[in-house]
Amino acid sequence: MQHDYSDKIDRRVRLVETDEEITDPEREQLLKFHEEIEKHNRRASANNQISGTRHESYLAHAHRLVRNTGLMLQILDPQTGVDVVDSIGSWIDEYDNGYTRDNYISALRAWGRFLAPDARDDKHPERFGVLELGNVEDDQPAPEPSEVLFWDDVITIIEAAKDFPTGKRTAAIVALLWATGARPMSEFWELEYRQIDDRGDHLLISIESDSKTFSRTIRIDVGIPYVRRWMYKCHPANDTERGPRPDTKLWTPMNEDRLLDYQQIRKSIKRVGKTTDLMKPLKPEHYRKSRASILASSRWVTQRDLEQHFGWARGSRVVAHYIAVFSDKSRKHIAKADGADVELDAEQEPIVPVWCDNCGRQTPRHRELCLWCPAETIASLGREPRLNTSPIPDEEKDLLDLIVSGEVDADGLRQLQKLEPVIRRRDDLFDRLSDYIEHAEVIAE
Repeated sequence: MQHDYSDKIDRRVRLVETDEEITDPEREQLLKFHEEIEKHNRRASANNQISGTRHESYLAHAHRLVRNTGLMLQILDPQTGVDVVDSIGSWIDEYDNGYTRDNYISALRAWGRFLAPDARDDKHPERFGVLELGNVEDDQPAPEPSEVLFWDDVITIIEAAKDFPTGKRTAAIVALLWATGARPMSEFWELEYRQIDDRGDHLLISIESDSKTFSRTIRIDVGIPYVRRWMYKCHPANDTERGPRPDTKLWTPMNEDRLLDYQQIRKSIKRVGKTTDLMKPLKPEHYRKSRASILASSRWVTQRDLEQHFGWARGSRVVAHYIAVFSDKSRKHIAKADGADVELDAEQEPIVPVWCDNCGRQTPRHRELCLWCPAETIASLGREPRLNTSPIPDEEKDLLDLIVSGEVDADGLRQLQKLEPVIRRRDDLFDRLSDYIEHAEVIAE
């Protein structure tokens, strides 16, 4: 059962109502802040609502800022607001571990968005943006080339994770975090099953709520086997009677179907990383910066491609900066002019998974054995998915024969149509079909 944050929100509201350390005007604004978020959620589409997790976080951190700074009313005033930003920022900077600091700044920006009289177009006034986010700020400089995490580095973490009880979840996290390049807190952390469309040879990830710019859908070809293993075999929702639902959170504790605390994502990556020889930053935000650095150096990827994949605004200076730092065309041209043996258009080694010729599933190409079965992995045989090669007319004829013979009727086909989302999402459905049939018969009785 998904964790219900309404209890936490109600508890925080009661704390605000009874807090004797804040003034009545401060209390009034905090309660109005809570009401404005609720009002926003009633008007907004499902994709643009503020989640219960974030609602509770905004209210809790705004409450602490009110209690500890005494300046949260002044910052709402366009006349006095600019003068108190630095003072609030100084207090926040005492909480400089990234995650906590960002929570305060995000809450402060929401405070301005919902309460400041000069807020426009559902955005906070400019003065609230002076304090920069640490974990998810896109305008940070690109990483040093020596610090970029390549896919081989991610594989090192995945292999090291085997020795940890949460290793399969960690493997899925780092694989998808690197492949998507998503903003760790606002886009990656609260992913739900409904946002992942399994197309067989690739995944489509819908980035929806809390994106800084726009909703978008990105394609993922790398790391898919680890994500599927977590989703279809290891996720605790698979052991429930209903199974995973569209609103099931992707990242959960190992044995409980509820949203995993974001700090646990950071800790699990750090814990595994310490057992490796990697000397590079491993924080979640660094995966996004590394992925952007690598794609910016590719001759196949344009600036518009980067903007679409990473959710940057059209013409973003951030994209231009990444391209300027990591595109090595000019350096190679000069080396070629000097007579160096340089390949101007060298082909990159493929990193996408291969198709196992034994079980027909995608498996990481670096492994000696398939992730799903004991067969050996032969990368040269797995560049293309193993598809059913029967001509389409024959397949249609087989189905028509079943219909004509009466073995399949319209009701059966309608039932199949209802199952389409499940069939597309679960590649092990038919392996477990007999169990499901038995379960259905028990329920019918």
